[in-house]
Amino acid sequence: MPGFFFNNKGVALLTVVAVMGVLLVIGSSILYIASTDSRLVYDYSNAPRAFYVAEAGADLAIEKWKSYIINLPEKKDDLGKPTGIIENANIDSFLNLLDNKLTLDTADSSRNVSGNPRYELEKVFRQSYNLNSNDQSLWLSYTCSQSGQLAKTVQGSNAHYLTLDIKANYQDSIADYRVVLWYYNNRNIGSYKGFGTASATDETH
Repeated sequence: MPGFFFNNKGVALLTVVAVMGVLLVIGSSILYIASTDSRLVYDYSNAPRAFYVAEAGADLAIEKWKSYIINLPEKKDDLGKPTGIIENANIDSFLNLLDNKLTLDTADSSRNVSGNPRYELEKVFRQSYNLNSNDQSLWLSYTCSQSGQLAKTVQGSNAHYLTLDIKANYQDSIADYRVVLWYYNNRNIGSYKGFGTASATDETH
């Protein structure tokens, strides 16, 4: 009889240990799934924010392009009189107007200079995302493979385009964007946002 009780107690103990082991595994699985879902939600919420920064960067480029073209001087004839034809745009001058720290790495804190349009836009988003004004978890950058002069686009002829590639980062979520710019002798500008094919019939300002 004592052996019988001993065996029952042993079986009961093993059963409790086995049940606790199963519950532990189930609990760990639930915690892992919950943690994974939390990370996915976090990542998905960051991606749209990075995209908004990139798109705003394109809008800033369009705004500065319009301002730059409006202020281009007119060519003058041999007598010094205006000809009604504006000078060609200088790509490097425009890029310097848009971001005079364009060549610096995004991790370089010396990019953060008050009055720089790109930096001022970053600050607006950092404030709206509850970050400090120099938080490098959010940044915006422009890349352009063109330099020198950009000729005017003449209606009915081949267009002359300036292409800017834009990259924005928010909490390690990166968004890529593109804006294409051109202009006419009457100082109107054209712009196309996105990775499609620009056409001189697209939006003009």
